[in-house]
Amino acid sequence: MVKGVRHLVGAVLAAGAVAQAQTVQWDPPGGSLSVGRTSEFDLVCHDCHLLAPPQPPRIPGLVLRYIASSAGFDLSGIADTKYVFWGYWSKMEDLILPSFVADTDRGPITVPEARFEPIAATVGRNKEPLSSAASAALVVPPEVWQGQVFPVRYQIGADSNYQPDWSHTAPAWAHDGIDVEDWSAPQTHDAETAAGNRSGLEYTTRAIALRPGALELQPDRELVNLNVGVAAFGPATPQYEQFSVPCEPAAVTVKPLPAAPAGFLGGVGHFSIAAHVAPAAPAPGEPVTWTVELSGTGNWPQIAALPVRDVPEGFKVVHPQLQRTPEAGKIFDAKLTEDLVLVPSEAGHFVLPAVHWVYFDPDLGVFQTVSTEPAPIDVTGAAVAETETSAEALRLPAAVLSLGDLTAAPLSGTLLWIAAGAPFILLLFGWFALALRDARQNDPGMLRRRAWLRQRDRLMRIQMAANGNDTAALRKFLLEWQRDAVTTWGLPQASPTPESIGDRAEGALWAEADGAIFGPKAELPPDWLVRADQSLAAVPPPPFRWSRALAPRHLFPFALMAIAALSLGAAGTDVSNAAGNDEAAKFAEAEPAWRAAPALDAAGKHDVSVALARQGKWGEAVPFAAEAFVRDPAQREIRSQFTATCDRASVDPGPLTRFLAPDPWHRLVQTASPARWQRGAIVAAWIAALGLLLLLLRGYGVLRGARAPIAGLVGLGIGLVGGMISFAAARAYGAAGNAESIWVLRPTVMRPIPTEVAGVQAGTTVPPGAIGVPDREFLNWTRMRFDNGTVGWIREADTTPLWK
Repeated sequence: MVKGVRHLVGAVLAAGAVAQAQTVQWDPPGGSLSVGRTSEFDLVCHDCHLLAPPQPPRIPGLVLRYIASSAGFDLSGIADTKYVFWGYWSKMEDLILPSFVADTDRGPITVPEARFEPIAATVGRNKEPLSSAASAALVVPPEVWQGQVFPVRYQIGADSNYQPDWSHTAPAWAHDGIDVEDWSAPQTHDAETAAGNRSGLEYTTRAIALRPGALELQPDRELVNLNVGVAAFGPATPQYEQFSVPCEPAAVTVKPLPAAPAGFLGGVGHFSIAAHVAPAAPAPGEPVTWTVELSGTGNWPQIAALPVRDVPEGFKVVHPQLQRTPEAGKIFDAKLTEDLVLVPSEAGHFVLPAVHWVYFDPDLGVFQTVSTEPAPIDVTGAAVAETETSAEALRLPAAVLSLGDLTAAPLSGTLLWIAAGAPFILLLFGWFALALRDARQNDPGMLRRRAWLRQRDRLMRIQMAANGNDTAALRKFLLEWQRDAVTTWGLPQASPTPESIGDRAEGALWAEADGAIFGPKAELPPDWLVRADQSLAAVPPPPFRWSRALAPRHLFPFALMAIAALSLGAAGTDVSNAAGNDEAAKFAEAEPAWRAAPALDAAGKHDVSVALARQGKWGEAVPFAAEAFVRDPAQREIRSQFTATCDRASVDPGPLTRFLAPDPWHRLVQTASPARWQRGAIVAAWIAALGLLLLLLRGYGVLRGARAPIAGLVGLGIGLVGGMISFAAARAYGAAGNAESIWVLRPTVMRPIPTEVAGVQAGTTVPPGAIGVPDREFLNWTRMRFDNGTVGWIREADTTPLWK
């Protein structure tokens, strides 16, 4: 009984010892910590290791980055795994690394809490406070208007005696409530102070405040290496220590704008406006472009439109086109251009009125107005009859189409590249096979390799003939051995003699073989076969090198394929709108059936748009017309309906705006949907690859005749040109050519984060008709990316899919 108890107690103690053997803890486990000095934090796993890379704790004021891990043993020979972190603490308060459970190969292990007391960091042997040795400052105006562009200057410097070494990376910062440009390149900043000379860097940028109130701006702490002395032992090498330089926050008060006058569209800054008309003397029915251009410095991210223009009687408006052009690297200097296409229907003298832009001048603190000059137009010639392509005809809804016009949806970017790149990948393998075949055929060592292999066979046959006393066979095989020996030994003569071979061992072999062939007795010395085999082993043939397939003469076809791949990747009847209530009721009755059509039925989308338009629901009709247009823009009825609904509902359909009054390029693009252009690019890629294959086969001699290179060049040319045109045409649809694209139904606010909590963020107004691509969802919010690069969250209720 006592013995059993002893065993039980021993087992419990042993289990406790094993359980205590595995630990995970911080090293050091606590103590003092210099605020602002970079330090190393080690997470040590004793007799275990983590199952996944460690995640540093997220604590405000703590910068901690995992660097690497290392393995070793303690004094008792137990394995230790050390996970090294680098970072610094920036607050004059206790740093507490909270306890957590680590997943190890020995099971979950609790990491105890580590607590560090802050002390002020000092520099060098003189213990100079860090705040005195190095400092940074963020300089901003004390007061700005909401939306005013104001300068921001960030200066960082240190005592020159410490020979500061800066990282030369732009300060990182992110502040809610402002829009900011990128930092400028750093400029050297030297200054003389009462404490001595200081050297450092200066960065500048510009920002605008999005809402009134008090703002506190502060960039992340920047790092600097300071020379704190020389090494105590060994050669006199400087010692550097790294510090994070403190920077006091900068406060700015944002004043709200005064009560705005009529016509104010949110512009704050300094602007100029100009307008011009071309042609100034058109004929009736000839389109006239009225261009208004707004430029200047201001809060361009918040400016979305130009003033609405008054058009005199006698002109029909086709559609305006808005284009924003920012200066390179700037977001507060830009130009906004809007082209309004007018079609005069009769002759006469007309004056396009002045356009007025109301903005707030932050320097004067008042609203200002700039205006264009009135533009006279003299329309001369006879009036033309209205046609189905005139502005008035474009305002009328088209007739319905027969259902069943199914189209394909666009391919994803990855699938498109795979389908277009597959022929060139296959061609690459084919080229390599042809190059390898040619390299083998033209390999200078091929004859020696073949002769060397025959030599092995000849020696076995010679031995068999000698053992069987077959004199005729022996002489025959020796003659064949001599012929292959000439190639194997690399002799210059076709019929060498023992004297021409020289003192080499092969000379004796040759002479003895001659004696057996031409002598009275066909006999060989007993050791002849052994010496011949040793001679053969001493001169192995050169191996075939695969790299010969990559010789310059074989790389020309590969260059052609690369050029081809890069080139391909660069790359109804109108009716009157004066229908009565009976007609509207008929369309309302038929609308549900048309809505039930398949998602890819272009006619179904078109018919729903027509039904809504006949009921006077022009705003609801626009997205259905756009869905029909991207599916089958080649149909005249669909194009007419799309243009009519956008015009009546005053909707700017994002990247599809160019198709409302298309130039020659967009007329070509609208002959096919983006999905068909994509498939055209794929077909062109296969044609180009086929043309390259014909050229390769002809170049390597597999095909004969003069027609093969001609056919190859024709196929390559057709593939390259067709591929570039198809790829560019598909890209002309912008976001509308993406199968996941979304149409914005109504004016909505795009927000940086998915919430509508007041005071948390400022949003940007997105007009109806904007088209973007979703990349993330959260509850009832969708984050969208637009062609102009803007990204934000929009409520799903304000959007509808364009292709689903």
